[in-house]
Amino acid sequence: MANLNDLGLGGSKSQVINLKVEGEDVVGVITEIDTEALVFDFVSKKQKFWVDRKPQPLSAEEAAQAGVKPVYQIMISVTKEDGTEVRIPFNSKDEREALKVAIQEAGGSINIGDTIGKRLVKREGNIKTHAVKLIPAS
Repeated sequence: MANLNDLGLGGSKSQVINLKVEGEDVVGVITEIDTEALVFDFVSKKQKFWVDRKPQPLSAEEAAQAGVKPVYQIMISVTKEDGTEVRIPFNSKDEREALKVAIQEAGGSINIGDTIGKRLVKREGNIKTHAVKLIPAS
């Protein structure tokens, strides 16, 4: 399956890591936290906007005419142990809930310099279950 980088939407930023296989994970030290990262459709490459309470890909012109708001995701940039810079998306409800639990278990905050890990625990079709661990910098 293509990712944002494969579609040319990753820009000059680091690779986006979308976990696809059960047991796959990514771990690194947080370098940036973006709570308003835009969401794009993999097929059409169009940005997603909220239309009738559902995310739909639209062109900028269509969105402007309809007066709809963009869909955002949380994107956390990390440096992995090997020095590679990557971005970890938190887009689905499951991912956001797992991140929220990890933040609460780590004392209630997330900061640059903390270590974060995300693992794909279970996958049934397009339904994914993730685990997230956050270790505050000491």
